[in-house]
Amino acid sequence: MRAVFAKYALPYEEKDIATNPQFRWEMEQKSGQSLSPCVVVNGHMLADISGEELEHYLLSSKLVEASHHTTDVPLNSPCTSADKQK
Repeated sequence: MRAVFAKYALPYEEKDIATNPQFRWEMEQKSGQSLSPCVVVNGHMLADISGEELEHYLLSSKLVEASHHTTDVPLNSPCTSADKQK
């Protein structure tokens, strides 16, 4: 997900459900399921979504314009500890 937000220079708030049970509870209440990642875009819950699916949603909803910017990680690559520090 971070790669998509970086590619389009979009601000975001990250909530780590692995370290904060309240965030996990909030995600499960809002999404109706326990799979992650989940992303809320303009109040719309996108549950258990990949980076490619997020990018498609943003483009098809005309929330962003196509970008040829690249990222240092693939859009569907799981985050590593190093990525989380960026």
